[in-house]
Amino acid sequence: MDCDQTFNFMICHIGNVDKFYIHPVQTGTLIYMEMDRLMKEMEQQLVPVSDVDELMVNTVWVMSEGPGFHRFVVNTIDTVKNTVDGTLIDFGNPVDNVPASRLFRAPAGVIMDHPGMAVPCHLASVPTVPGELRSHTRRIMEEKLQDHLVYQGQLNEQGESFGIAVVCADNTNLNNAIIDFIRSSTDEKVGSIDWNPMEEDFNDLANNYRTNDDDLQVATDG
Repeated sequence: MDCDQTFNFMICHIGNVDKFYIHPVQTGTLIYMEMDRLMKEMEQQLVPVSDVDELMVNTVWVMSEGPGFHRFVVNTIDTVKNTVDGTLIDFGNPVDNVPASRLFRAPAGVIMDHPGMAVPCHLASVPTVPGELRSHTRRIMEEKLQDHLVYQGQLNEQGESFGIAVVCADNTNLNNAIIDFIRSSTDEKVGSIDWNPMEEDFNDLANNYRTNDDDLQVATDG
C-alpha cells in the first residue's frame, strides 16, 4: 500500500455498497497461488463430514466444488435437510444449501490457520441505501467494476470491514457516483409526492356543500 493509502485490487464478490470482497493485488495473488498449491497437496488428507451434527457455526471447513476444493465458513445449519449455508472465505461468495457430504475436515496447519484471502469492504462515506434502491446500487457497482481485472482503491476506514474509495476504469469515483444516485433518487421521490394538506379537510363532506348521493334526501329535506 502506498503512503497515501492507495492500492490496487481485484473484485471477488459484490453484495452491495455495504458489503463486497476484494483481493489486494500486492499480496492476494501470490498467497492465493500458494494456497491453491497446498490445497492440492492436502487433498488426500481430507476427512469427509458425514452429518451436520459434526459442524458448528463460524467454523472453517473444506468444500468440494467440481474437481477442486475451497475453504468454507459455516453461517447457518439446517439439521432437517442436513445442509449448511456459508461463505467461501477466499472469494466472499455466499453458498447455500451445501450438503454435509460436500464438506471435509482438513488437518491443522497453514490451510486452516491462514485468514480468508477475500477482504471484506464497504464504500466509504456512502450513506445507508434505502431498501428499494439496493438492487440499483448493486447494478451500478457491477456495471462499473466489470470491464477491468484490476482497480485502484484508497483506504479510508479500518475495522471488521474496510471502508475504501474506488476509482473506476473511466477515472470516476464510484463512491461519489453512488452518493449522487441515492441523492437524486431520493429527491425525485420527494418531488413526486403532490400532497395538499388542506385537500383532505376540503373534501370532507362535513365541511362543504358537496353531498353524498346515497343520502340525498337527508341533504335536501333535513
